[in-house]
Amino acid sequence: MIENNNFRLEILKEIRKIEKGVPIKWDRVIDIGSLVQMYGWIPYDERRSDFILITFEEYNSEIAIRFTTSSIKFSKRLHSNLIGRETEEGHTPCISFKEYFNL
Repeated sequence: MIENNNFRLEILKEIRKIEKGVPIKWDRVIDIGSLVQMYGWIPYDERRSDFILITFEEYNSEIAIRFTTSSIKFSKRLHSNLIGRETEEGHTPCISFKEYFNL
């Protein structure tokens, strides 16, 4: 198990990598020990923003990182920043809660 302060430092290093060229405004952090989730916003015009949710999970002295975003514009760059290459699948679209449940 990674010591808590070292886990935080590793998370911060990964955050700095993923931010390159993406104007993320981090908003909230949920820390459940070996799992940390961070939520932020990526502005795309004067009044609206896309979301980003990134999860860091310590597992067998490794850190697994997953993220999702509603940003079509920055999705590929975020993947490239984190993984080191562009995604072949591209952006996975999301729809509103109301649309999904036909409300």
